[in-house]
Amino acid sequence: MNLASLRAKDDDIYGRMPAFMRRGEHLLLSNAMFHHKSPLNELNALHHIIDHRSDPLCVKTVCEIYASLVKGTEFEGKSFKKKNVVVTDVDSDHMYVTASVEETPYEMEKLCRDFRHLDDPCDDDLDDMIRVCLLAQLIHPFEDGNGRFSSVLLQFLLHKAYLRCAPLLPFDFMKYGSNMSVITKHIIYASGAFYGHRPIVYDKFIPFMKDLICKSYGYLDDTVKRYEMWQGL
Repeated sequence: MNLASLRAKDDDIYGRMPAFMRRGEHLLLSNAMFHHKSPLNELNALHHIIDHRSDPLCVKTVCEIYASLVKGTEFEGKSFKKKNVVVTDVDSDHMYVTASVEETPYEMEKLCRDFRHLDDPCDDDLDDMIRVCLLAQLIHPFEDGNGRFSSVLLQFLLHKAYLRCAPLLPFDFMKYGSNMSVITKHIIYASGAFYGHRPIVYDKFIPFMKDLICKSYGYLDDTVKRYEMWQGL
């Protein structure tokens, strides 16, 4: 799967989608799409990337996406984390030590610099977009909301590739299936238990995310089909 094959699916779904869906209002009504504490923030973040597709991949853009996600919460106005973070799953069975406070600004600058070509992506750049998503999780730049932030960041990059449905993809699917145990295992496999411990490997995470993207598009397609059926009644 590459961006060209996704674009064909994207064009079909977007062309059939009623206008009210194109701004994401339907997402608040569909199942548990959003984090239970901040649904409006996540909707605002998706609206933000719809309005800022032309913004470059840089630290300023990254921080603005995060700011839209945490507006009105205790993390509003905060930038990169001020304390070191250890990621665990719900049962604390898996632990991963993220990039240190001192490393984080440099690592985020490097991420944006290394993947600057995604400002003008080609059809073979889907894998690199997924790499950015994983790296954002590995670095864990903020104190809270990094899983949600990484999802929105990936949707932003997909949207830059003219996938117009990307900001509307079901949030829980994009957030790694909402399963911390799964993502924590992927993080440890990709980079070891400590950030920078060994070279990052992507061979399992990329197909995992491609499958989630396909499922996300399938869910969105089903949503449009349900609307079409309702219109036909």
